[in-house]
Amino acid sequence: LEIAANAGLGMLFTNSKKWEEYQADVLHFNQIRVANGWEPKQPTVVANVACFDTEEEAWDVMLEHTGKFQESVERHYHFSESARFAATKGYKYYAEFGKTNEKTTPEQRAQFAAMPQAWGTPDQVIEKLKHIQQMTAAEEMIMNFRISGGMPAETAERSMRLFASDVLPAIHELEGTMPEELSGRPAAEAVPAD
Repeated sequence: LEIAANAGLGMLFTNSKKWEEYQADVLHFNQIRVANGWEPKQPTVVANVACFDTEEEAWDVMLEHTGKFQESVERHYHFSESARFAATKGYKYYAEFGKTNEKTTPEQRAQFAAMPQAWGTPDQVIEKLKHIQQMTAAEEMIMNFRISGGMPAETAERSMRLFASDVLPAIHELEGTMPEELSGRPAAEAVPAD
């Protein structure tokens, strides 16, 4: 995060932890930007979406394909072998991630990764996306409908079409605001709200 902030870049969050935990990252990132004389930035957030007529189908789709994706990540990165990350500079987060993986089952990891995503009926997806925006101060959201892990294109398309018809109009009405307390500005320099 520090490298991107000091380079004048933006933030991209892909949900590797609870949404609530990103507020500290947004604040820290913006404190660095402000110290460099730049304006605060709001992040772009990526969320997996499973939007279906029933909560049960949405959860089943989200859990199945998130679980398969988690398996492919493990095969590729071998996070369960956390010791090999601990000795490599810049990989402390991966070492901690690996320690967590060593203590959990694949099913638990799939549930942990799937739970905070935007899944459910259209009304539930709207509420979850509102929550994500409020927790992260996201200015933009990237919706991923074809969750890695072998999801059939037809399943993703059904979800995307329902999202487009029943969720997108409500989401377009949202304002992607950032609370001043995440701006990184000292309180005395805070820009007053209109």
